[in-house]
Amino acid sequence: MLKADWSNSPLSEKSQMEILREVSLILKIKKDLLVSLAFVSPAIIKKLNGNYRGKDKVTDVLSFPFINVDNLVGEVLVCLEQAKKQAEEFQHSLEEEITILLVHGLIHLFGFDHLKKLEAEKMFALQKKVLKKLDIDWEIPEAG
Repeated sequence: MLKADWSNSPLSEKSQMEILREVSLILKIKKDLLVSLAFVSPAIIKKLNGNYRGKDKVTDVLSFPFINVDNLVGEVLVCLEQAKKQAEEFQHSLEEEITILLVHGLIHLFGFDHLKKLEAEKMFALQKKVLKKLDIDWEIPEAG
């Protein structure tokens, strides 16, 4: 089961545990694994997005898988200001948007991606399955 080191999370402990439990179940994670989750400023996420992805812009979530670090799987960073903008844009709560982003980021840590159509279909299907268990109605984004 996934466990997390949460930094400055606006989510309740109950919500955090539900997210980790559902991702663990969907990905069939049986042993205890630790992830680091943090909420960062637009400036920090923009710099990291530029350095690691070559994209000079603010993004909503970044994932950094770790290799060969005992039970520590990786780190998920969420830009809280971007999450607030997206929650307003998509007309749902900030908690729902953060949940969507965290689930997305956690799935990335386990090798799933959405750069190619087939990969995207598989990853987004998993994400939709987790979010449905968390009572969030989420539409898979259109390719492109």
